[in-house]
Amino acid sequence: MYHFVKSLVYRNKRKYFTPIVPTLSKRKFKPSFIKTHTNPKLYSTPFTTMSSTTNIKENKKLPTLQEVTSLLNQIAPLHLAESWDNVGLLVEPYFTSSPSIKSVLLSNDFSKHVLDEAIELNKKEPTSSKTLLIVYHPVLFTGVKRVTYGNGSTPTSLVVKALSHEIPIYCPHTALDSVEGGINDWLCGGIGEGTSEIIQPYSSTKPTEAFKIVVFCPEDNVDTMREALSKAGAGIIGNYEQCTFNISGFGTFIGNEKSNPVVGHKQQLEKAKEIRLETICSKSALPDVAKVIKETHPYEEPAWEIYALQPKVQLGCGQGRIRTLKEKTTLSEVITRIKKHLGISYLRVAVPNNENPDKVSVSKVALCAGSGYSVIKSAKADVLFTGEARHHDVLEALANGKSVILCEHSHTERGYLKFFKEKLQRKLDNENLSVFISQTDADPLKLF
Repeated sequence: MYHFVKSLVYRNKRKYFTPIVPTLSKRKFKPSFIKTHTNPKLYSTPFTTMSSTTNIKENKKLPTLQEVTSLLNQIAPLHLAESWDNVGLLVEPYFTSSPSIKSVLLSNDFSKHVLDEAIELNKKEPTSSKTLLIVYHPVLFTGVKRVTYGNGSTPTSLVVKALSHEIPIYCPHTALDSVEGGINDWLCGGIGEGTSEIIQPYSSTKPTEAFKIVVFCPEDNVDTMREALSKAGAGIIGNYEQCTFNISGFGTFIGNEKSNPVVGHKQQLEKAKEIRLETICSKSALPDVAKVIKETHPYEEPAWEIYALQPKVQLGCGQGRIRTLKEKTTLSEVITRIKKHLGISYLRVAVPNNENPDKVSVSKVALCAGSGYSVIKSAKADVLFTGEARHHDVLEALANGKSVILCEHSHTERGYLKFFKEKLQRKLDNENLSVFISQTDADPLKLF
């Protein structure tokens, strides 16, 4: 294999595994804020804001792997993941016939012990049914050039073992961080009542809406031009076609001695009534759009323009949150709330000038699950809360007058699994399918 392998997925009707080439880029921070979640009780019941569009109810049949992954994509749409991430169905064994999913095992991290749990569950299932392992962190993240079992303990070795036991593996990672009602919003619920703002809002451009096209044409040519542009692939917005905006005005021009104007005479100023016809199109449609404008426009030199459109923000989704408390409190109280929410007994805390946490007032907490300092560092907040940060990052925050709370990477994520389980069970709506949380998955760091 000459490319880095980021997933091992058996494609239907192809007798080989498809290597997927990774695209990795560093997370960039550009502070901007969008206010969301004005209801202080939003997370008193998990996922109340997340819509359900598809449920599997037909005769309570067990869902197929494809049906389950489709529902997972509704819970945490994969397009919300960061560009550097590796998410989705990363491991899919070759099945001689399409299997149903009888059980699902949830885990934060991928380890030998977690995989052994999945294997034991899989042994209990009929031959036609399988166990799906859902691991929050990607089981294949950095590129690999060799897929061998080796000593049986490396991530690649475990993937080979999962394939041999016919266990597919799905990983949502930053898609679950970003989505409304996901991990970062769950963390907000542990800070206290208040409102939340997204630090890095998710934005995207639909392929069919990447460019704006503006054509200036005579009034009697507008309908013909609109239809021609539509046939070329322009003017599509969702389920609608021939989407345009029309503005009436006047165009002026002077043709030189070599011109052959359709309106008026050469070498004198002409004023023509025209329509500014605006529409949108994809990058792939641009050549055909240019062609039909040239062929359909009555003028010798059609006047038209192209504008690249900026990505649109998707409200409620993105990386990092700022929690503005309904009532100010102390840093000590915030520490107590976080420990209770995460179910842990300790936090690592840094306070500017070594002040007593009882005397430090807090009204805003910036947070991001995992290793999220790069996301929250420039946020206007009293406290920066994440799983882990570098020593010099902490010093930087202190120098800027901000307290820092660290709780170890996976402690910001693992507690969410029970809410994820409830959401998945509601989506599946199938009493014959069992969802379990791993009993061996745990943070690797211990206190001695």
